[in-house]
Formats: sequence, structure tokens, C-alpha cells
Amino acid sequence: MIPVGLDGIGRLEAVDVFVASAQLSTSVGTALHEHRIRRIGFIRVRGSDAEGFGEIAAMDQVVGSDPSLDAVLGALRGQWIPRLFEAARARGGSCPPSHSLSLLGGDTGVDRMAAAGLEMAILDAELRRAGLSLARWLEVEASSVPFGALCGIPADHSVATLVDAAVSALEGGASRLRIKVDAGWAAEPLGAVRRALPTAALQADANGSLGGEHGLSVLRQIDDLSLACIEEPLGTSDLTASATLVGQLATPVCLDETVTSLRVVRGALRYGACGVLCVKPGRLGGIRAALGALQEAHRAGVACFVGGMFEAGLGRSALGALAGRPEATLVGDVAGASSYLIEDPCRQPGPQGRSQELFAGDGVGPWPDLALLEPGWEDPRPGL
Repeated sequence: MIPVGLDGIGRLEAVDVFVASAQLSTSVGTALHEHRIRRIGFIRVRGSDAEGFGEIAAMDQVVGSDPSLDAVLGALRGQWIPRLFEAARARGGSCPPSHSLSLLGGDTGVDRMAAAGLEMAILDAELRRAGLSLARWLEVEASSVPFGALCGIPADHSVATLVDAAVSALEGGASRLRIKVDAGWAAEPLGAVRRALPTAALQADANGSLGGEHGLSVLRQIDDLSLACIEEPLGTSDLTASATLVGQLATPVCLDETVTSLRVVRGALRYGACGVLCVKPGRLGGIRAALGALQEAHRAGVACFVGGMFEAGLGRSALGALAGRPEATLVGDVAGASSYLIEDPCRQPGPQGRSQELFAGDGVGPWPDLALLEPGWEDPRPGL
């Protein structure tokens, strides 16, 4: 088990919020949106002994019950950062340790996204002060991990376009393909990909679009394609409905957007509402919460993978370290950000061959280039 905390970063001196604009190299169509532009939020926490960066997972185009980036930035400015300084004052000026961040605010989706970004920033500083990488601190033995690729719904809705993209992704080193589907784009495209790639590890990602009787009919049509899982088919927080679906399909049901907290994770495991769990640190409240979800699922015998949200290289480095844990039994979304962003603000190297190198430097991951960031808010709070 990892240690609870590290040595701290000294006196809390400043917190800065930044935003970078990035563009996906290829637009990704889903049941909910077409993703092209990705605004990325960053937090820098400066202490007297160390400083660190955190990345905010929230996007402008929200998925499920996720908050928007602007909502999280507002919560950071109005609530979380002031509370961080208040907590520091109560500690004689010392920055609260990263493991205590969840105690500073509420437990809504906005709160968890905000807490995750702040936790990452302080943990990054703590690790840099200690001379440790996140992977080493998490006791990950591997230096690299396999990675999966995402194939969105093509803009032209061409099955041939999808098959070409899937073949190209595997030839590019991906060990698993995650195929976006919806109620009108599932059986035919997935069947075509399976015929073209009979032994490939395939997942269908429905983003909650296959509820109701029609959705169940579609699910039954793709149930014999030897899929690793069908991700978030129902798009509901009703764990009983998901547990019922688990009993109706041979293919494992994966929960993603539904998994909004450790409490939900425990409920899903208790009720048998999934056979696979997609773990996303930003949605759960941070790196420690994500590790807790992985461990609880592993004890329950449920397979897990670490999911991505089109992060920059700092956030992706955190995902890679978590994916190196033994509890992450399925291939995750950990390919370097340069593999899908035209310009990664953190300049994280992409995959080599069939694996993604884990960040081996001190801290969580590579810092963003300040020249690519727009100041969001600066508050040095003198005189703590």
C-alpha cells in the first residue's frame, strides 16, 4: 500500500490557474458530441519548499453528469482555493498535504473535479521535493504500459472509414480498440471491424445511448461479437437497471460515466452492476480515489481499465502510472497526448512500438509550457 502522505511543500505562497487551448488531430464523434477543440485547465501551487502543477479533467463538452471546465474553474476561484488558504492559515501557513484535499469542500461532481486538480498539483510538488516519480510512489514496477486507441463515429458515417481507422490504430501499436457507437451506429460497424480484425480486443463505447427497448435490441445484436465489454450502455445512475442488464448479456457491461464517486463504485460492486469498471481520476476526485476504486474492484473480481478524457501530457502521465498498477487488468487510455493533440502543452512523448513509456522524472508528469498558457487567475495571498 502506498504511503498516505509525503513531506509537504512548506509554506503556501501562491496558487495560479491557467487555461490552454488544444485541438485534436482528428475529430472524434460520439453518441453525444463531436470532439474537436479541447480547452485544458491547469493549476500551479507554489510552496516555500516546492511547487507543482495539476491538470483539470473537465471539458467544455460535458459527458453524462460531468461538470464543464468553466464550472470547475468557478468552483476553484470561489471556493476551493480560498479554502486551501484558510486551511494553510490554520496550519501556521503550511500548505495542506495532498491526501487531505478532499476534506476542504463538498462532494458534487464539480467538487471532485476541483479537488482532483488541486490534489495533483500538491502531490506533484510533494513528489518533486521527495525526488520520486508518481509511478515509483505508486510502486509500479513496469517502465511502460500497453495502450488502447479510440475510434470515433466517422463524420461521413462510413463503415469503410471506421475499418481503415481501426486497422491503422492496431498497426500503430494499440493493443485494444475502443469503438464509439450509438443507437443507429453499432451492429453493422462493429461487425465489419470484427470481420476485419477477428482477434483484436474490441470495446464498444455507447456513452449512455443504448437505453430502452430499442437499445436492448441493439445490445443483443452486438452481444455475439466477442467484445471485451460494452461501455456505459444505459446512461443512468440506476444501478439496479445496470445489474439487470448484466444478467441479460454475455458481454461484460462496463460502467464509466456512472462511476462518479467511490460510493458509487462500492454500490456497483455490491449490486453486481458491472463486469468491468472504467476508472477516471478526475471524475472520482483524484489519484488516490482512483487507486481506491481500482483496489476495491480488484478485490471484488471486477476487471478495470484507466480511462481518458483527452488530457494534456500531465494528466495522461497520471493515467499511465495508475494503469501500471496490477489492479488495472485491462489496457487503458494512456497513449501520450501527442498521439491525439496537434500540440500538447506538456510535450509528453507519444507511444513507441506497442507501449507508452511512463513518466520517470520527479513528480506526476511533465509541466505545461507557460508560453502556451493563458492566465486564468492569480492570487499570491501575501501575509499568510
